[in-house]
Amino acid sequence: MRLKVLYVEDDFNTARMIDNMLQMTDYEMTHVHNGSGALEKAAQEHFDCILMDINLPDMDGVQVISQLKQSARYAYVPIIALTGDLTRETECLEAGCVAVLYKPVNRFELLDAMRRYTSKSGYVSSSVVAPTNARKSVLIVDDNDDLRVIFAHAFSPEYFDVRTASDGREAIAQIDEAPPDVVILDVNMPNVSGIEVLRYVRETPRDKNIKVILVTGNTLVLRQQEAELADLLLMKPVEVPDLLVLAQRLLG
Repeated sequence: MRLKVLYVEDDFNTARMIDNMLQMTDYEMTHVHNGSGALEKAAQEHFDCILMDINLPDMDGVQVISQLKQSARYAYVPIIALTGDLTRETECLEAGCVAVLYKPVNRFELLDAMRRYTSKSGYVSSSVVAPTNARKSVLIVDDNDDLRVIFAHAFSPEYFDVRTASDGREAIAQIDEAPPDVVILDVNMPNVSGIEVLRYVRETPRDKNIKVILVTGNTLVLRQQEAELADLLLMKPVEVPDLLVLAQRLLG
């Protein structure tokens, strides 16, 4: 089955180049020239992936992305930003993009990103049924400000209540105040480490059944016996769609 892609680009030559790149692939392209056209088309049809130019003539591409991500239909649909502005990456990711590619885009780079985020094994699409009985609570703990924002934007506010903490001490305080359903926990943090938070959760009777996903870039953590107390351990860099899929599976 061909996957439907909405491509938003106001420059004719760039649009033609991208269309040529994706010929003879399993993607069915729909091209619009501005932000308002993108919102209108997205409301009329469902798309499996969106390629979004950022500098559009009628409205900013980041604004379009934010509006799309606020809708239930596109909360889990991957949006890939295409831009020549090197200063917009963080802004795009915070708005909900899964990746930012810089113009001129390489064909293999574009296809790799699209296949990574639209493959059945790698990305939870909008056809997956999200929890409907109640919003699940997620606590994201990381001393990296950018990662906290990126991880938080992976979870739709329609289905998840997301809180964040910048270190282990703050995480324990939040867990004591209101135990979450799942904790996404960095290991190397100041004051109180992720391993210490994990140990605290497992030793506290009220909290011992909280699902914990450890996230680390330190391979030595794999050898620590206490790491086995976690439900999952992911090595950085973490693919945001993978994190979302795994968290949803843990929550049943």
